[in-house]
Amino acid sequence: MRASTLAITLLATVAALAPSIAADDSIEVKQLLCAINKYRKQNNRPFLAFYSGLNGVAQTHNNLMAARNQLKWQFDDEAPLYDRIKDATKTDAWRATAQLVARGYASDDDFVKTMASDAGTKDIFNGNFTHVGVARNSTGQGPWWTQTLGYLADTQPTTVECPQ
Repeated sequence: MRASTLAITLLATVAALAPSIAADDSIEVKQLLCAINKYRKQNNRPFLAFYSGLNGVAQTHNNLMAARNQLKWQFDDEAPLYDRIKDATKTDAWRATAQLVARGYASDDDFVKTMASDAGTKDIFNGNFTHVGVARNSTGQGPWWTQTLGYLADTQPTTVECPQ
């Protein structure tokens, strides 16, 4: 059973003093989430919690970009972002959503720095977002990057330490 189709999704959040991540099999996901939260901390923003449903949305979209060799926020045959998130997470309680996409950055830090400095992609520092899913795909003319963000009120996430 795919994580994006589970009715109950895994949540993780971060501790007040150190970035944290969800128990996810991918060290790449963990490293990228830690890089994002490091920059959020430096800019006095709360850490983002990993949400497996958002991660599934990010990964599916990222795979499409890599397979089609196109950098796009939404393909013609994709549902709107909110609908993809609602379907993957089995809830319509999301109060805000956003997606950042990029291609060609050599490292997590390079990707995060660019997203944080571009006026059109300030969502990485938006304090209203509470949850994130991330994807990186190095195939084709990548690496390809997707970050899917959401605000979900009244959640009780679990804390997991970032790798050192």
